[in-house]
Amino acid sequence: SSKTKVVLIHGWDYSERSSDLPSSLDKKVAQITSTWSSALNYYNKDTAASRTNFDFYAFTYRTSDSISKNGARLAEKLNTTFTASDKVIVVASSMGGLVTRYAMYDAKNTGDVIDYAVTLGTPHYGSPFASSAYQVSSATLAETISFLTNTDGGRGLSHTNKGDGQTSITNASNAELDSLNANTSRDSRFYPYVGDLSSDCNAAKTSAVLIAGCSVLKSGTPAFTATDGIVPINSAKMANKVSATQVTTKTGFDHLMLTFKIASDSTLSETFFTEVMTKIKTFTF
Repeated sequence: SSKTKVVLIHGWDYSERSSDLPSSLDKKVAQITSTWSSALNYYNKDTAASRTNFDFYAFTYRTSDSISKNGARLAEKLNTTFTASDKVIVVASSMGGLVTRYAMYDAKNTGDVIDYAVTLGTPHYGSPFASSAYQVSSATLAETISFLTNTDGGRGLSHTNKGDGQTSITNASNAELDSLNANTSRDSRFYPYVGDLSSDCNAAKTSAVLIAGCSVLKSGTPAFTATDGIVPINSAKMANKVSATQVTTKTGFDHLMLTFKIASDSTLSETFFTEVMTKIKTFTF
């Protein structure tokens, strides 16, 4: 239709490996709904007149593959699905925001069809938990870090010391993100949402893992005092790459709350979905 297109892109799936067989339809659907079930439910309820204003789409990808490879795939798919005359907004969770940025700058993005992108807890400058150089006192989290870095996708999420306001981790680096962050010409199209548990790690509503992650990052070496339980605020807000007016900080939100998945408080979840849809309706084309 002539409605604005909203493309939902999920984040990292810890269970995936590049050696897996091609994903079945059931697997693809499960990967989409595991992140976006609440958003799709609110869309069907026509919250904020979402169905009246928008057509929703979803893109799924193998998260164990490199972010740049998935970005090229997304660019190719978008440019065969939409045209420059379509109004296209990407709403991307976590790793999905990096895939979106790669797609926007990829050579295959011949149609340049992405008008705006809303990122939800995206580690634009990486996460300490994806960096083998990060030292933590928890053996369980140390194992998680090792697991993360066992795939190309996981390594693509690792912390980089380069960037304004970045906390330096000894021996940490991420050449893939550094290359991406060297681009600037299309960054003004991005509107990051940032979760902030700096005042109280226990404010996290979706998972005890995020409460633990927040606490470990606060006391780790080095310490990251302001995070959503996984991603530091400076990383999620794209440092200084976009205007401060484009960044929305959600105090008391953990990483998964940013995907509208707040089972313990459905009112808050739906209110946040309405907030994001209302913001999207203000975008001009």
